[in-house]
Amino acid sequence: MTNFCNLIIMTAIKAVFSLKNCSNGDLCRMIRTLLDSTDELQAIASRSYVHVNQFVKITLQTNEDQIVRLHIWLPSITSIKQNPHTYGWGFCSRIISGIFVHTLYERTNPFERVVVNKNTDINDFLGLINSTTMSSKFHLHRLLLNKSNVIERHHTVFNQTNEIVELHPVHVEIMKPGDEYELSRDACHTMIFMHQQSMGITLIVADKKTDDYAFLYSNQPNLPPNERKPCLTVSELTHYFRYVLSELEQ
Repeated sequence: MTNFCNLIIMTAIKAVFSLKNCSNGDLCRMIRTLLDSTDELQAIASRSYVHVNQFVKITLQTNEDQIVRLHIWLPSITSIKQNPHTYGWGFCSRIISGIFVHTLYERTNPFERVVVNKNTDINDFLGLINSTTMSSKFHLHRLLLNKSNVIERHHTVFNQTNEIVELHPVHVEIMKPGDEYELSRDACHTMIFMHQQSMGITLIVADKKTDDYAFLYSNQPNLPPNERKPCLTVSELTHYFRYVLSELEQ
């Protein structure tokens, strides 16, 4: 990867961790530089794919300690119900485009409050907030993490259990462009993209160090294997990058 691309990505890392604004102009310049290099596009495409929750997961760069990703939700994606889950690794995220509802869960403590960003019209989200803030019982599933593969770290097989736990939402927040959040490796959450005229874009900086397991909470007692998704082609990656440019430069 060129020094310029490395510089822009490191700028994004610092922006997320220091809670400062990450320049959309810098992000666009990085993408335009990548579009001029077939080798770099091939390298990024080989570690990127469409996630089971319908967003495009693009791994821009990895180093000794961190992984930098761009997550993309197309406007055609409808809001889908997510299972609460942990990751086994910590990360920071910044919203570049789109509106999201972020919910944190705990096994104990009743719901305390709903936090809504200022200057955000919540009328369209009240139904989702009300449904999200209900305590529910879930089947607990353990995911063995593949520490040898930092790109696709979840093992291909779920460890099914008969344990049923009750989760309580403890924090619900509507997130808009410019908002940031940080999640510890054992935090349980959902992040739901709300169908809007614009696409959803988030910048993720994740730790490489992981726990042995992550957890998924589902209303289903048995889940199918978590099959590996095919990597993006260079053509697909180019399409997504150009889509991001059209969104940010309009």
